[in-house]
Amino acid sequence: MAKDQISKLGIEKMCAEIEKGKIDPIYFLNGAEEYVKIEVLALIRRNLFGDDKSSANVERITATSSSAQKIADLVSDYSLFSGGRLVIVYDIQKLSPKGQEALIPSLESIPQGNHLVIFGPPSFDRRKKLFKFLTQNATWATLLPLSEKSAPYWIKRRFKKHGLDITQPAIEKLLRFVGNSYGLLATQIDKLAIAFSDRERIEVADIESHTAAAAEYDVFRLLAAVGNNDRAGSLEALGRLLERSDGVGSVLFWLAETYFQNYFVASNRKKMTQSELSSHLRVSPYRMRMILNESSRHSAGYYEESIKSITEAEISIRFDQIPPRLILESLIISLTTRNGGNKQTGRL
Repeated sequence: MAKDQISKLGIEKMCAEIEKGKIDPIYFLNGAEEYVKIEVLALIRRNLFGDDKSSANVERITATSSSAQKIADLVSDYSLFSGGRLVIVYDIQKLSPKGQEALIPSLESIPQGNHLVIFGPPSFDRRKKLFKFLTQNATWATLLPLSEKSAPYWIKRRFKKHGLDITQPAIEKLLRFVGNSYGLLATQIDKLAIAFSDRERIEVADIESHTAAAAEYDVFRLLAAVGNNDRAGSLEALGRLLERSDGVGSVLFWLAETYFQNYFVASNRKKMTQSELSSHLRVSPYRMRMILNESSRHSAGYYEESIKSITEAEISIRFDQIPPRLILESLIISLTTRNGGNKQTGRL
């Protein structure tokens, strides 16, 4: 089996063409991002059939070793209803070798008005005739996870659907709070669109006032449990944060930022007023009171050592061949045992 095959056509460019009404006869989409599959299909259906929720023109089939003829029949026949037919095929790789080759002639002569969307695996053998045909003749795009480069474009497009713009700093803040999860980002964007439906643009303050609230609560739960050496409670709060943010990067961001704030306050609380501390850290008076309460638990030296452990955990996640969740759990164990004299770091 060849290594993962990645198309040159980006999913963003493909969706932009579909939104313009340029819908090609065959799409071959390989990858495991389920949310993107749903989004692309919804986009194609909407541009083919409008807002009509009827599925009379849509046929779905999950391929098996012997389903080549059924797929060929669905693709070749005209729909009994106006508007053409959309055929969706999942797991194309499950067709038998003979079935794969037998299907190619039907793909070469799809009736005008019919459209075919084929979903395949992240990895496939491009030397096989069917996959060679698809990569050369179909509109081929790879369903990749969101990355640092692609996420901002996807977020902007999602807000645009709601008639909203979003600033670049607000995008960066949203990604810090939520992570690069299609599903969780979509949920937060939809909530923001409802909350600020009277606006034209989403700003950083909007992200901080809505998206961050629940995550901050769990961060303070985690910090309170760590401060009390409550390992079980700390690991439970960590699990909640991971579920909410869908990314260890977001959790590390929250831990690092909050521990730095605690370190700063513990080092300067006798030199600066509460208002000065709040202004320097750019946090609300309410949050400043919570930071003051938390930072009073330990010395500045404790928070400095903890920041070192968090940094080492981040290095481990970047470079060590260890599951990131295990590294985070090791970090939490380190933080909850430090008061007892255990100086192990977050690095495994």
